[in-house]
Amino acid sequence: MSGEVAGIGALLKPNKYSILKFVDLHPGGAAALSGQVFEDDRLVAVDGVVVRGMTPQEVAPLIRGPVGSKIDLELLRPGASQTVIVTLTRQPIQQVGPPASSKPRKSDPPSPGPARSGASSDGDMQISAPFNFQHKFHVQVDPNSRTGFRGLPPGWEDQLAQAKISKEEALQNGDAILEVLKFQMEQGCQPALPTQQQASIEARLAVTFINDDPSNKYVIAPKAIGQGGMGTIYLANDKKAGRQFAVKKLMLSKTTDLPALQNEIAMMRTSAHPNVVEYIESFMFDRCLWVVMEYMDGGSLTNLLQAFSQSKVQLSESEIAALLLGSVGAIAYLHQLGRMHRDIKSDNLLLNSRGDIKMADFGFCVQLTQEKDMRHSMVGTPYWMAPELVRGQSYDQKVDIWSLGIMMIEMAEGEPPYLKEQPLRALYLIATRGTPKLKQPSKYSAMFMDFYDRCLHVDPKKRATASELMQHPLMGTAISKQHIAAVVTRYRKVR
Repeated sequence: MSGEVAGIGALLKPNKYSILKFVDLHPGGAAALSGQVFEDDRLVAVDGVVVRGMTPQEVAPLIRGPVGSKIDLELLRPGASQTVIVTLTRQPIQQVGPPASSKPRKSDPPSPGPARSGASSDGDMQISAPFNFQHKFHVQVDPNSRTGFRGLPPGWEDQLAQAKISKEEALQNGDAILEVLKFQMEQGCQPALPTQQQASIEARLAVTFINDDPSNKYVIAPKAIGQGGMGTIYLANDKKAGRQFAVKKLMLSKTTDLPALQNEIAMMRTSAHPNVVEYIESFMFDRCLWVVMEYMDGGSLTNLLQAFSQSKVQLSESEIAALLLGSVGAIAYLHQLGRMHRDIKSDNLLLNSRGDIKMADFGFCVQLTQEKDMRHSMVGTPYWMAPELVRGQSYDQKVDIWSLGIMMIEMAEGEPPYLKEQPLRALYLIATRGTPKLKQPSKYSAMFMDFYDRCLHVDPKKRATASELMQHPLMGTAISKQHIAAVVTRYRKVR
C-alpha cells in the first residue's frame, strides 16, 4: 500500500558507551533476510546520520519509512577497524515462526501483529514487530582449550593471538582479559562521548559557525604545520590585528557528526583559563569546518621530549614540576566545572616562547604540531588510560589524575609505559600490573615520588584530587615562567 511504513525487524540496545548494538534480528525482518546484518553489529549511521549517543527511540524514526524504500546502514563489526555500509529494503515483517526453544517476552502480543515501533521496559527499541529471542555468548576459562577460554565471540581469539596473550596469562587473569577485550571490541579504545554534564544544551546552542570564507579575515599559510587525527593545521595571521593563530581545517562529509563537533567546540569556548588553549572562532565554508585557535609556537611536550631524548638531554625535577603545575592548573579548572578531559598526555600539553603551558584537545581540539610516527599510527590507543577505564568499569575525574601520573613518567623517561606493546596487550598490562614503576626511582626526591604515588594509585578513591595536587610541596619547586621560556628556546636549538 502506498501509505504503509515498515522498519527492518531489529532490536537495538545501547551499551555503556552509548553505542547502539543489534541484539536481536527478527527472522522475518529485512535485516535478517538480507544476510548482511548480524547480532552484535554496532550501528554507526543511518542514511548518513551519525547515531552515536542517540537513544533507540530517537533512532526509530530514521529506521522506519515507506515500504519498498531503501535504507543505508553504516555498521561496525566486532573486532573490525573499518565500518561497512549495507543497503536494505524496508518491508513488512514476514510471518516466520520463532525458534521452538524461545520463550515469549512478557511484552509480546499473543500473535504477531503489524509492523510497529515500540520501547521495552529496559530502554531497548524494537524497530518493527516484536520478537523474542536473544543471542548471548557464555565465555568461560577453560584450561583444556587452546586459548584458555571457551565460548569466545568471533574475532576475540585472533585479538588474543595478536596481543601475544598466552594461555597461562588467560588462566591467571581471565576476568581482567575478558574485561579489556570487551572494552576494546565495544569501544575501540576511545573514551565515551561527552555527557550532558560536559557541555550544557545552552552552551552547545551558543556555538555558531560563521558562514564565510576565513581567508577574508585571515591570511592562511599554504603549507601545513601539523596533522591532527581529523584535520590539518595551518598558520594564519589576522589581517587587521596582525596576531598569529592556528587554524584547523576539517573536511566535512555526510557522515560527519556535527552535533558532536559543536559539543566539543562548546567545551573549548566555555573553558577560559590561563592553562587552556584559547578558542577564537569557527567558520563553515566550502564543505569544510575551520577552527581558529591560539597558536602555541613551542609545540607540544611530546616534541620537546623527543628532541631532548635524541640529544641525550633530560628534564630536571624542577622543570618537570613546572610542567606538572601547568597541567594540574588546567585539570583542576576543568574538574571544578564538573568536566573530565579524558585525554591527558604529552601530545595535548602545549608550550610557547613566553613560557606558557596550556592544555589542548577536548576530544576535538587537535594536535597543533606533527605527531611522532608511532603515536600518530596509534591514535586512540590506551597507554594513558586508568585501569578502571580499560576494564570497562564506571569512572570519574580520577582518570585524569592517573593520566597525569603517566605523563609524569613521560617527562622522566621520554615515553609512557607499554608504548611499544600491541594495544590490546597494553590494555591487559594496564589492567593487571598495578602502578607502573619508574626505571630509576632512586634518582628522584621523596617529594617527587610522593606526588607520583598520589597520581598512580590503582584505587581511584585513594588518588589525590587535582585541587590537592595543586597544594603539593612539589609544586613549590617549579621553575618560573621565564625559565620555561628558556627551556622552549633550548628545545628549538636542539630539534
